[in-house]
Amino acid sequence: DIGDWGKARYECKVPACEVDAGQPLLSEACGSGSLGFASLNDETEALCEHQHCVADRGGDAPCTCLLEQWEYNYGSKARGRSECCAAAQKSSKMTDFEEVQAASCKCTLRSDCIDLNIGEKCLAYSEYCCNDDECKCDFATRACRLALSNGDEDADELCARAENSCCTGPFTFLSYGDGGCRCDFWEPLCNEYHISA
Repeated sequence: DIGDWGKARYECKVPACEVDAGQPLLSEACGSGSLGFASLNDETEALCEHQHCVADRGGDAPCTCLLEQWEYNYGSKARGRSECCAAAQKSSKMTDFEEVQAASCKCTLRSDCIDLNIGEKCLAYSEYCCNDDECKCDFATRACRLALSNGDEDADELCARAENSCCTGPFTFLSYGDGGCRCDFWEPLCNEYHISA
């Protein structure tokens, strides 16, 4: 997964960095410390911090605050959610990726899911931000519902993951009747979206 930066980098109106011939991918270069840029400046260092965060946290979603702050400092200068990201972190060090993740959950992923109805952000919130099974079930189900309403190709997979979040373990969050948790999970989805589970 190339993440938000990978999808947006061609649209950014920032000067391109000169790269030495034979330079490995940016994430590999960051990991090895051999950037290969003709000169290392604050902009590329900040981008490298994002790559380190992605490697440390296991995905792009928990590092979205680094992108917000990069955009404010080096991109469009739009304040966006960079103030929230800065305020949500207890330390000023951007290398505390646990704090970056907590800030990203609070400032970007939750609002992208709830306010903007972006299914992949709901799923990311479920995976990276929830501390209990009920929260995981809720946000995974939101991702499932959004995928079904949008007719996404991966709706089946997302809904199976949501079912797993809601119906695994000793406690479930659906007051199921004769058919058990699985039926109570699927029945409202089948009725609302006219699908067969």
